[in-house]
Amino acid sequence: MKRLSFIFMAVLCSVLSPMPLLAQSGGSGNVDSNQGAEIAELSFPDEGDYSELGWGASFFAMHDFLSQTYAFGDWKQIPWDSMASYFGQKIMAAQADKDRNSYRIAMVEYLKCIPDGHVKITSPLDDLKERFIGGSYGLGLGELDDGSIVVAAVKPEGPAALAGICPGAHIAAWNGVPIQDALVAADTRWFKNAATKDDLALERLQALTRAPVGTQAVIEFFAATAEEQPQERDATAEESPKTRIATLTARSDNFADLALFDLAPIPTMEELRKNVEWRILDENVGYLRIYHVIHFDDYAIYPTEVTDEVVNALDAFCAAGVNSLILDLRGNRGGSDQVAADISGHFAEEPSLFERTAWYNASSGHFDYAHSDLFAQTFELGDGPLWVEPCQPHFSGKIAVLVNPATISSGEGLAMAIGRLPKATVMGFYGTHGSFGLIPWPIAMPEDISFEFPIGRSLDERGTIQIDSDVSGKGGVQPEIRIPRTWQNIAAYASGKDVELEFAKQWLLNQDPR
Repeated sequence: MKRLSFIFMAVLCSVLSPMPLLAQSGGSGNVDSNQGAEIAELSFPDEGDYSELGWGASFFAMHDFLSQTYAFGDWKQIPWDSMASYFGQKIMAAQADKDRNSYRIAMVEYLKCIPDGHVKITSPLDDLKERFIGGSYGLGLGELDDGSIVVAAVKPEGPAALAGICPGAHIAAWNGVPIQDALVAADTRWFKNAATKDDLALERLQALTRAPVGTQAVIEFFAATAEEQPQERDATAEESPKTRIATLTARSDNFADLALFDLAPIPTMEELRKNVEWRILDENVGYLRIYHVIHFDDYAIYPTEVTDEVVNALDAFCAAGVNSLILDLRGNRGGSDQVAADISGHFAEEPSLFERTAWYNASSGHFDYAHSDLFAQTFELGDGPLWVEPCQPHFSGKIAVLVNPATISSGEGLAMAIGRLPKATVMGFYGTHGSFGLIPWPIAMPEDISFEFPIGRSLDERGTIQIDSDVSGKGGVQPEIRIPRTWQNIAAYASGKDVELEFAKQWLLNQDPR
């Protein structure tokens, strides 16, 4: 099929992307039906190359194409008309002034209006990122379950530490603005597109700690003692004698301080290259971590290095009499839904629907049912559901499925298919990313700006979009059990303890009748 080589490369790049990444319909999520159509090959749209046009002309041409072919426009109720008007004016003004940076900033802001982790700029914008958020205040923020914002970590000798701010400090205000309002105003433009409310909240916590180098921030906070629990103090008591004020100046850090505190870290390349990790923990609890579901070196090949290692792990668990398993999908970068469905079969008791899919069909101008086989390089029109089929070796014990917002794409499919089993329970501080669309499609714009977006939808048995976040910011695979975000857990996580893993292990042991 035409341009399949591009499709495979795009899927691979999405998996390897250092920033999270990859179904739409009318308002209800239903697709344009073509179930009675003869079997035919899906007709993909042309690649959107507008790089030779002027800034204004390219924007409006791109906007028309994107608003027609993006998989979730109606599902997320994207305000296409107002976006065209507002950003069209900004880009035309930038063109008149020959202001390249204003044009690029407008494009970034335009794409940030689409809450989808698979809508992302693929060209470098390092100069703008450095300009707007290149400075760090040297602290990492976390939000407790009661909404309190606390300092989870500080950089030694950094601006916050030198100002006397310590872990456990409770932030009351930022530059004279109540902390929750300050978070809403945080500059998240230079972060990945958040899909869910939870993901956006985490981005804001990181964005607030950054600013242009040399920018000052005045922070009001309550100093913490080792015995105090920040969530028990009154954030509104500005007259309290414990209230302190510190002025911090943002310093260049090469963006290293983003790692000070991150509840959804993306695995490193070294970790991703492991494909799968497994071991038997104390108390005979199995541990299986799956980093992705794709072949790293040849994306057109079925990733047996992943599936075979899953089989090896399950064989070892069965031989050792393991009846409790932690399935760690945190940071799973996705890859192939077929592989996700196949792995899920090792845990399933009976066949179940993984998904139906609908894609933008250039021949009809609609989103039509189609089924694909990336490994056989075929895309055919018609409703051909993907099923989870039980297979051996089979794990029949209790399962704790760990997820976080860095679990994305086909990784979310794994969490969905296994997590809905009666013997499985999904848990984590937060749910998955909420970005489950199919095939990143490329757009090329002037001034070396390029981005991609999904043109396919994953649907449930009713033909309704699944996992991808909706207009309200709800989506992803949500934990049945949310790990408490207490100060004790936040502090332990910041110190390097795997709080989620320990929580899952203890929960499983509590379920064990031994």
